[in-house]
Amino acid sequence: MRMVQASLLRMNGGPGTANEAHILDELLWAHASAAHHLEHLRVRPAPYGLGLMVFVRADTEARALARAHALLDAVRQPLRALGYTVGTTPSPNPHR
Repeated sequence: MRMVQASLLRMNGGPGTANEAHILDELLWAHASAAHHLEHLRVRPAPYGLGLMVFVRADTEARALARAHALLDAVRQPLRALGYTVGTTPSPNPHR
């Protein structure tokens, strides 16, 4: 099993909530298929939105990344409807 980290950014720039983390967890499980080899998810509120850890069965990092990306691609439209997008965690210091 391998872990892939991702950031789900709130499009309005606000922090995520525990309720939204639960909804996103359920959304990801609902869209996961056998092809994603999903084992476990961890979604947590963060100042930028939600932090996501995706645990997948994979024999290489490249396959793990491909499977996690495929899962996130499958939920891209529902994520947008909930006010989220997949992105890079903002720097804690914007002047760097």
